[in-house]
Amino acid sequence: MVTVFLQGRSQYVRIGDNSSSMLESHAGTPQGTLSGPNDFKLLINDLHFDLPYGKYVDDTSVVSVSSQPNDISLQAASNQLCTWCDDNGMQINVKKTKEMLIHFGKGVSNSEVPLLSINNVSVERVSSFKLLGVVFSSDLSWGNHVSYLLHKVSKRYYFIYQLVRVGLPASDIIVIYCSIIRSILEYACPVWHCGLTSSQSADIERVQRRCLKIVYPALSYREALQIAGLEKLCIRRERFVRELFKDIKDTNHVLHNILPTRLSLITSTRNSYIYEMPLAKTARYSNSFVPYCIRKRY
Repeated sequence: MVTVFLQGRSQYVRIGDNSSSMLESHAGTPQGTLSGPNDFKLLINDLHFDLPYGKYVDDTSVVSVSSQPNDISLQAASNQLCTWCDDNGMQINVKKTKEMLIHFGKGVSNSEVPLLSINNVSVERVSSFKLLGVVFSSDLSWGNHVSYLLHKVSKRYYFIYQLVRVGLPASDIIVIYCSIIRSILEYACPVWHCGLTSSQSADIERVQRRCLKIVYPALSYREALQIAGLEKLCIRRERFVRELFKDIKDTNHVLHNILPTRLSLITSTRNSYIYEMPLAKTARYSNSFVPYCIRKRY
């Protein structure tokens, strides 16, 4: 049944009264169908690299770790991708393909690292990029991501103002706020919450404070939280981090192998925690997810 659905598909383009000729499609999978995402996963199932990589629908990310500026492993992966696309009738959108260098040493500058190329076209090198809704920066900070979140939700205050003006019950407005604003501020927060500065956390909290002030103008922030049945955003993010770490501690979890277990476990009350605190030479690493959670003894 699936084979029939994917074979013999034709398409044409119509603009006004003008139509193009019919063309049979031999690649891709129909968009807008329930089976489309799974069909696409089947198409890219045999795409793999010698380097660590991740695939999510049509987003593929490859990582290379090297101390040599002239390391060609990532270029080799790019060439491998080009070959695979040629064999499978797909095209790479070079304009949307980005390269980001994460380098903190002083011995080699980024300009000394050759640019990647795809089909003889140089890939743009960026200092930050958005991957699956999260903005990553080459300095491993979250300032750009927080700015992205604040800019995105700033366009939605208008809805809260309008709902208050038309007299919608406050309880209903809170539901809408949680759906269209708070959900954005908490998206993938276990990835970035641990590395936030106090000022960045305050900037995010200020969004909820402002929305509640629109709905409950006569109340303080603490009173508005109680009436609305909400928590501070920082408290919610911390809980999400703790719950995710609890899930990862399950030996069946796909990320369980990233946890550093103690080589020898002293069975005293003071030393019964089974995870070893990783050696962190920088604050960046110390405030990343795993060291953060181990330090908190989650």
